[in-house]
Amino acid sequence: MADLLLLVVLMYSFHEIEAQARVPPKLTVNPPVITVADSVTLNCTTSAAVPQCDFYIASQKLSKGSSCVQTLTGSELLKNAHKSLPAEVEVRCFYTVQVYTVSHTSPDSQPSTITINNLHPPKLTVSLLMITVADSVTLNCTTSAAGPQCDFYIASQKLSKGSSCVQTLTGSELLKITHKSLPAEVEVRCSYTVQVYSDKHTSPDSEPSTITINNLHPPKLTVNPPLITVADSVTLNCTTSAAVPQCDFYIVSQKLSKGSSCVQTLTGSELLKITHKSLPAEVEVRCSYTVQVYSDKHTSPDSQPSTIIINNLHPPKLTVNPPVITVADSVTLNCTTSAAGPQCDFYIASQKLSEGSSCVQTLTGSELLKNAQKCLPAEVEVRCSYTVQVYSDKHTSPDSQPSIITINNLRPPELTVNPPLITETDSVTLSCQTHAAVPQCDFYIASQKLSKGSSCVQTLTATELLKIAQKCLPAEVEVRCSYTVQVYSDKHTSPDSEPSTIIINTHRPELTVNPQMITETDSVTVNCQTPSSLSVTQCFLHFMRRQKSTSISCQQTLTGTELLFMAQQSSPAEVKVTCFYMSPYKGGQYQSPHSNISSISIQIPFARKILPVFATSFGVIVGVISLTVAFVCVKRRNGDFSITRKTDQEGSLPRNDNEAFNMISLVPVEDPPTESRSMLLAGSDQPNREESQTENSSVCQMYSTIPEEPGERSLRKADVAYSTLQLH
Repeated sequence: MADLLLLVVLMYSFHEIEAQARVPPKLTVNPPVITVADSVTLNCTTSAAVPQCDFYIASQKLSKGSSCVQTLTGSELLKNAHKSLPAEVEVRCFYTVQVYTVSHTSPDSQPSTITINNLHPPKLTVSLLMITVADSVTLNCTTSAAGPQCDFYIASQKLSKGSSCVQTLTGSELLKITHKSLPAEVEVRCSYTVQVYSDKHTSPDSEPSTITINNLHPPKLTVNPPLITVADSVTLNCTTSAAVPQCDFYIVSQKLSKGSSCVQTLTGSELLKITHKSLPAEVEVRCSYTVQVYSDKHTSPDSQPSTIIINNLHPPKLTVNPPVITVADSVTLNCTTSAAGPQCDFYIASQKLSEGSSCVQTLTGSELLKNAQKCLPAEVEVRCSYTVQVYSDKHTSPDSQPSIITINNLRPPELTVNPPLITETDSVTLSCQTHAAVPQCDFYIASQKLSKGSSCVQTLTATELLKIAQKCLPAEVEVRCSYTVQVYSDKHTSPDSEPSTIIINTHRPELTVNPQMITETDSVTVNCQTPSSLSVTQCFLHFMRRQKSTSISCQQTLTGTELLFMAQQSSPAEVKVTCFYMSPYKGGQYQSPHSNISSISIQIPFARKILPVFATSFGVIVGVISLTVAFVCVKRRNGDFSITRKTDQEGSLPRNDNEAFNMISLVPVEDPPTESRSMLLAGSDQPNREESQTENSSVCQMYSTIPEEPGERSLRKADVAYSTLQLH
């Protein structure tokens, strides 16, 4: 039963495969139209599994294996079909399947036709369709074939320049190949050749392209500047796109023989000379250029004409500095031009100035007035022109724009007074400063002319000023001045200066202090001496350190303590003071200048200073006195008392007995009563009185009988006391 079932299955499969083998395949060709150099793909499509396919080219079996997809070139198809271009080649296919040991072949597919044309024509592009003989053009033969070799045809003449599909030719070469002359139109075509195996195939020609070869492009002429004068220069520039051109310029159809440079510079004078024209003129200029291509020379068309206008010389520019002057001042005239080496003329109110040919002139206001025949004040019009020489010709410019110079009267002077504040005994210097040369000056004191000569510097005392102004102290005196200058035979007087005020004060006071050295308890007399001619209302003492003032009497006695309090200082101190006073003036009070500075030295009181010294030396002095008294008493008792020190006729000690006198007179004691002081000073003058009074006699004898040569011990004690006191 199983064997029967297997047999049934096998028979069904065999009939199924046999049925599939009876279905023809489907043939597709891509693309159906090709060239001999193109390729086409043949695809034999079947539903059978693992088929083997065969292709027939015009009934000729293709021996290229059993693949169901084949790729052939147009050349292979032509070879198999034994056809030539153009051709239509019929293609069919079938397939074979094998079931066990039995092969089954399908029917043929429907035939497909492949059209094989010639090669596609290339596309020719030219970079420039219009060129000149000096320009170049690039020819590009574009194809879709691989590795083509290209040929170019210039007016049916094959170009023998190799097989490159890109060629560059000049306009001159194109003309030479075609045997044409300018202007010309040249037709260009191209084709290409491809090699398939051992066969070479040439494409049809491309569409023709026409290249127009004109004459050389006309150059562009620029002139800079287009408007000049006979003395100016103009630059001519003939601009071209050609390489290494040689240029020619034409001045009103007259060729310029100045070399082949494409840039030329000419003066207005040269242009006039070439054209035989006179000023003003318009000159037309053109240019062309020549290029050499191989052995041929090609000349361009002329440029567009350019016109150069040659005017008279540019008018100069006149500057005047300064534009406003006085009759004694100077003004500088500057005639500025762009010309080289000009000679200038100046015109003063239409009157030519005969001052040489310099373009810079300096004139005084007086000279301008003389030339213009005007008087002060005046406005003078000035113009200028210039002349230049070009070759043998002289050319004169138009006049400049007029400039106005205003000539006024003399400027007022400047008056300076030094010093502006003086006292009745001082002097003041007046200086009348002017810009004029050699002026004569007049001074006015309170509108009264000063008759002291014509010098511009005057020195006056305060007394002279007060006398002229008829004023008394203190006073303010107004001063002015003017000056006179002589220009040729004319004298010109300036306006008055601005007024200056001189203040004349009274004399400063004189300060005296007596004594200049005091202690705190001493007194000093301060005397602020004021002018006797003034009514003084009050005096002030001014302390320099504090910069403060205190009202005092003009003569006042102050203690050291009061001065220290006013000066806010403490002893020891040096108090520096000045004084000033107040006097009535114009309904108010006038303050005088400060006096001289005086110094008052305030020391610490003497008693306070030597108190320690006195305590130390008191015992020594008492001992010396005791010894002296004892000595006198002994002498009296013994009866051989003798005066060892004579006095002078007035009873005083000799002048040269300094040691004893200084020691005695400098002993610090309280001020005695009047009687004691008179007795002390007169002791040696009245010896009889000394003898009548025992106590006083002892004291007086003590002062009058100091030995001439005291013992060494006594002298040493006296020296100690003396020297200690002298230190203070």
